[in-house]
Formats: sequence, C-alpha cells, structure tokens
Amino acid sequence: AVPIQHAATLPEAISFLRGLHSDIKICGVEILPEAASLHQMPFSGATAFMVGNERGGLTREQIQACDTFVYIPQFGGGVGSLNVACACSVVLYQFTVWASQPKNGGLGVDEDVCPEMTKLHGAGSFPLKGTTA
Repeated sequence: AVPIQHAATLPEAISFLRGLHSDIKICGVEILPEAASLHQMPFSGATAFMVGNERGGLTREQIQACDTFVYIPQFGGGVGSLNVACACSVVLYQFTVWASQPKNGGLGVDEDVCPEMTKLHGAGSFPLKGTTA
C-alpha cells in the first residue's frame, strides 16, 4: 500500500518529501522550453512528480518549486495535453523503466513475475481469424 500524506500547502508538501529524502528531485510534468522529453529518461535518483490540472497545467508557484521538468512527446498537431491521470500513468511507467535498470539503483523491490492465468481471457480465449482452435 502507498501511504497517503496530506499537506495544507505546497511548501509543506515539499518539506515533507525532503524530510524523507534530502536529495529528492521535484520534477514537473509540463510543456516548457527547459523540459526534457520523457523519451530521454532524464531522471537521477529519488524523484517526486508534480502534475497540474488538465486545463491550466502547473501553477507559477508549482513551476517555481520544481527542480526539473519533463514533457510527454505527442505526435501530430492535436492538443498538447492529456488527462492528468493518463499523463501521470505514462510518466510513472517511464520512471519505473528507468529506475528498474541495475545501473540506476533499481526500485528496491523485485519485479512481479508474469502470472499464470487459470482461465484464458482476451485474445487467448477464442480462436483468431485464420488460426485453428
């Protein structure tokens, strides 16, 4: 289970995080000129991610509190934003890919093994066109 901590203000939240890890980096997820592409995996050590709301992104106060920034590369000329839950999922997944590499210290826990399914589901539960059952 992930512990949940409430902080009344942004400075209180950052102070709490730095109390847990003095060298933690606060990484904002925002499209800014200084932001690095998530594809570059520009991480280093303990990292807390700050995401803004879907309409306005991070506030000025939040931007000033960040040590680094990443953006999620998007293709095409569409809107430069994602649902905040989706954006957070993408960033956290990419961070775990980076952190799970032995040279980066790992995540501190072993990766789960692929579970064996007692009952097939999805594409494995029915014959696909052009295959035999």
